Amino acid sequence: SPRLITGLFLVRTQVGPLLPSVTVFPEFAVSIEAKIATLKTVAALDAELLALETELKTRDAESKKLAGERSELAGRRNFLETSIADMERMRAQLSGELRQMTSQLERARDKLARCRNEREANAATRELEELRRIQRERENEIVKLGGLADQARTDLEALGGAPAEPTEAATPEDDVRARIAEKRATRESALEGFDKALLRRYDTVRLKRGTGLAAVVKGACTACHISLSPMVYQQMMHRKELFTCPSCLRILYLAPVQTAEGGSDSEASEG
Repeated sequence: SPRLITGLFLVRTQVGPLLPSVTVFPEFAVSIEAKIATLKTVAALDAELLALETELKTRDAESKKLAGERSELAGRRNFLETSIADMERMRAQLSGELRQMTSQLERARDKLARCRNEREANAATRELEELRRIQRERENEIVKLGGLADQARTDLEALGGAPAEPTEAATPEDDVRARIAEKRATRESALEGFDKALLRRYDTVRLKRGTGLAAVVKGACTACHISLSPMVYQQMMHRKELFTCPSCLRILYLAPVQTAEGGSDSEASEG
């Protein structure tokens, strides 16, 4: 009706522009203090879990790196050992051929000595020179293989002993995993019977921003530092509803402040 529209216009002009929206969770069976206390416990556990999971990722990465280095070292050792064995086998084969070559040279010399004409002498000389050439090549190959085998042995010694195989004993990673499982079990126990809708809201923000809970100090969210409206701040002091930050969407609670006597009290006591 015209009267209702006029009334809304007067309210809008008196109150001013609308403030950023703040999500409100009305209280049901469990008190606000109990819900905040549970969320504080869960937030502390989540921070510990995040640190442990980060530590586990770091340790797993280091373990994979060490495993890769161990595998590379083992492959290098295997390559050198195989190369040395192959070169020694080839040296033995060439030495056998060289011994046979010595016998062939003796026979070629005898043949040259028994030549009866120039044509036979020329043929025997060519055969003897060819055998000597092959003999020199075999000797050079044996010397070369010996040097390569010695270098391979030097490289093998430089690698040190064979890499130790990983044992089945408990590792630091196992300890971290056990602590993570323990913290998760404690979290589940703390959340038994907790408001599922509130928990979903908390977890949604936590997964996006790292934390799902933020304290309010002097009327401002300590996570994103936005100042709350005086009306919202006053309503929080009544502790009848839960509010979320209009900026970062974290669930808000009033942080305890130091009193003049040196103790602590909630900001709600100031209202």
